[in-house]
Amino acid sequence: SEAQQEGDLEAAEAAAAEVLGNERANAYERAITQRLLADLLIDVDNQRAMDLLREAIAAAGLGNNEHYGAMIALAQLQMQEDDYAGSLATLDRLVSETSTDKAEVQVLRGNALYRLDRFDEAIAALEPVVKGNPEARADWAQLLMASYAEGGRADEAVALAEEIAPKTPADRRSQLNLANVYLQADDYPKAIAVYERLRQAGELTEARDYSNLAAMHLN
Repeated sequence: SEAQQEGDLEAAEAAAAEVLGNERANAYERAITQRLLADLLIDVDNQRAMDLLREAIAAAGLGNNEHYGAMIALAQLQMQEDDYAGSLATLDRLVSETSTDKAEVQVLRGNALYRLDRFDEAIAALEPVVKGNPEARADWAQLLMASYAEGGRADEAVALAEEIAPKTPADRRSQLNLANVYLQADDYPKAIAVYERLRQAGELTEARDYSNLAAMHLN
C-alpha cells in the first residue's frame, strides 16, 4: 500500500510477491494486493493490470466498495483496450449484483453499447442520466447525441444539440457537434451558419475546419 501511494512499482512488485507467495495469506490479503498492484500497472502494462483485477474480483475477498471499484476499473481498462464487449459484460455483472443506477456506470455502459453499434440500448442507458439532469456532463450529452444520430433518430439528435449549444456558446466542441447533426440531417444552411459564427469568433483553428466550411458552401 505504501509503495502504491508512492508510485513505486518495483517496491510494490517485491511486496506483492511476498504476500501472493505466502500460502497463509487470506482472500482479502491476496485480493487487495492484486488491486494495489493493478493500480500501478495501469498505462504501464494494461493487460497485466486487467488480469490482476480479474483475479482480485474472482477472489471475492474485498469489501463491497473495493470489489465493485475493481469492476469499474476493469471495465474502464477494457474500454481503453477496445474490448467493448468485455467491458459491457463487466458492467452488466456490476449492475446485476448491485442494482446500481449510478451515472458513471450507465455512461460507461452507454459508451460500450455505442461502440458495439447497439444504439437503441445505448440511448436507453444514457437518457436517464442526461435528460433533465442539470449535473450531466457535456461529454455524456454528446455521447447521447451521437447515439441518436447513428441510430437514425436525427430529429432527437438535432433537438439535443440545439439544447446544449446555446448553453455553451464558447465551447467549440458543442458548436461543432451542432453543425455535424445539421449535416447528418442534410441541413447545410444551418450547419454553415454555425461554422460562420465560429469563423467570425476566431474559433476555426484547423485547416480541415475551412475545408469543411468550403465543402458545405459548395454543397
